[in-house]
Amino acid sequence: MRYIRLRIIIVNLFFTSTFLLFLVLSMNTNTRIQNASAESSLLYSEDFSSDVFSSSDWVRTDNSVFVDTTNGWLHISSDTDYDDYASFVLSWESSFTIIIRSRSNGGRGYRMPAFEFYNNQEKTFYVTCIDEWIFPQSNGSINYLPPSENIWWDIKIEFNSDSQILFAKNISTNAWNKISENNIENLDFTSLRIRQNWDATIDIDFIEIYIEDPFQFYEPFNSNDVWISSNWTRSGDYYSIDEKNGWLHKSLAGHYEDSVDYSISLPFPFTIEYRGRLTSGGRDYTFPAFHFVTKDSLSFSFVYGYSQKGQWRFIGEYVDSSLGPHSEGIWWSAKIEFNINNQTLYSKSDSATEWSFVAFREYNISDGIVSFGFHGSWDAIIDIDYVAIDLSLSHNPLLQNNDKSFLDLYLIFVPLAAIISVIIIVLFLYFMLKGETRYAKRTTRRERRELKNFKKQERKNARFVSEKLRLVEKQERKDARLAKSKAQQDKKLSEKLLKDEMKALDRAEQVLVQILYQTRRKNFLITISDLIARSGVKQDLVVSIINEQFVRQHDIIIDGTTIVFPKEKEKFIYNSRKIVERVLEKISLDTYTVSLDDFGQMTKINPEFLDLVLISEIQNKYRFIVQNNMIIFTDKQAIYDVIYHVKTLLTIYYDKKEETKETYDLLTQAEIELVSAIKNAKELGFADEVEELEFHLKQVRRHIKEFDVD
Repeated sequence: MRYIRLRIIIVNLFFTSTFLLFLVLSMNTNTRIQNASAESSLLYSEDFSSDVFSSSDWVRTDNSVFVDTTNGWLHISSDTDYDDYASFVLSWESSFTIIIRSRSNGGRGYRMPAFEFYNNQEKTFYVTCIDEWIFPQSNGSINYLPPSENIWWDIKIEFNSDSQILFAKNISTNAWNKISENNIENLDFTSLRIRQNWDATIDIDFIEIYIEDPFQFYEPFNSNDVWISSNWTRSGDYYSIDEKNGWLHKSLAGHYEDSVDYSISLPFPFTIEYRGRLTSGGRDYTFPAFHFVTKDSLSFSFVYGYSQKGQWRFIGEYVDSSLGPHSEGIWWSAKIEFNINNQTLYSKSDSATEWSFVAFREYNISDGIVSFGFHGSWDAIIDIDYVAIDLSLSHNPLLQNNDKSFLDLYLIFVPLAAIISVIIIVLFLYFMLKGETRYAKRTTRRERRELKNFKKQERKNARFVSEKLRLVEKQERKDARLAKSKAQQDKKLSEKLLKDEMKALDRAEQVLVQILYQTRRKNFLITISDLIARSGVKQDLVVSIINEQFVRQHDIIIDGTTIVFPKEKEKFIYNSRKIVERVLEKISLDTYTVSLDDFGQMTKINPEFLDLVLISEIQNKYRFIVQNNMIIFTDKQAIYDVIYHVKTLLTIYYDKKEETKETYDLLTQAEIELVSAIKNAKELGFADEVEELEFHLKQVRRHIKEFDVD
């Protein structure tokens, strides 16, 4: 008996010392966890003060589902349809809490509506109440029910990654009552459906959805109301809130080192996280500069610059790193963990899912910080998406505790508690081993019986496993036969599709060849777009058919987007040149110029193809040039230039109407030019031009005689 009492005392001492050691180790950790308790943020709220069905987020079965804007609730009336409902989009995959106030009347005894959570078209979760709560995997609870139909009642459901908790309460009370808890993992919802039976009427007063906010301070910069707070100060109006995009914007200020600041006093440890971009300017920096000020007025900044190589400026030091935006206009995020004696910098791009370590700095800022903010050089234009502060930085509690007396006590008590625990464990093992032999004898017979039963159960399990394997093998053989049959069917189908495609390709090729044959009998070219339009063959098929082999086989040339028949083109050019030469020989003596359009009508050749015919050999032979869409005969050009110049001189003479030496010289110059031109025209055989030149010569000589008379 004494031995038993001694062993009980030793066991009690062992567990007591172990508990004390665990208590000391966990004291600082518990304090940190309390500080890190997450707050909830209202993510969605609907009080039905307006028609929600004008939004695409809400749908309904028919007009018996509507918003009663007078009373401010969603109403589903009783009609002959079964299961009318209203549904709205749920787009949150993380943990969230939903609160709904509702009432129900009718519906075969339902005391409140059915709330069904869907993933696409599949119902994955639901809650309602008849004479008991209906909650997946935990049905049958009769606690805190609405006493009857047509009574307003509140429910709250907390959705976590692996559990769901249902709460309920009367609207006249503030305390929630826990109804039931489930353990269903990985529930992702896309919509919430509020449903009723055909004989029920339902009213929903409001719906609220909250998510856990991991930050103790979070500013998303989505409203200009931030400037109402005295904590926020800015050096000028060029700092503003872009409410449409939800970020802090700094425009071009023209001032050097302007800033926006937030006054705050933070306990250590803590983390500051922010996301931003430098749109332009900033000298050689590529990221907005973040700064903080300590209580003794020391100022430090974090900024990234990328010119020849990337560098972070980190509490007075420069750290080489490629983990930063390498140019302007790139969104980037930075995170700084502050302890009393050290700081750690992390960063990540928008495409990254994890933070990357950048630098560690040992610097004592035990006096704390009084403000933080952002600044830029005078030419910098920056955007800040958000800034957040987390007080739940998790490190060794010994390094985070600011109470030196507690640290000294901790360092003394922990080794002492460990030594006492070791001594008690040794004594405990000694007395336990001493009594082990006696205990072993008592348990031998029991172990034999258990071994016999175990072997019997093993044989039973072996038979079960053997039968299970036989069924699995049978199913596998069946699946193999089905797979083989399906593979054969797929092969036949693919062969048939391939054969049909080849037939379609052959038919399309025949159509193209026929059109090309018809075209080359009348023309020497056709555009590919015209070929597609006339054949009705799809463009991708035409491209695949007209390959290198097709071109050689049918003696064609692909010139950009045109198909040319070389033999027909050569024949066209040969015949056209004969026609052109006949026409040129006919008109060269009668005409000075002729347009290409008129010449095309004379030769019945499309003006677009005349450049293939009017080559330099023909131009030299018939002495003409093609200029400004005109054919100009160069032999007559000089004669017509003389005629034009003489007309100009006569015009000057008529305008002055004076018989001076100057006007006399004009007439004598015209006479000389006309005589020379008449001689040239006679030699070339231009009778019409000779006649016109002689007419002008008579006029000039008549005016010269007028000078002789005087």
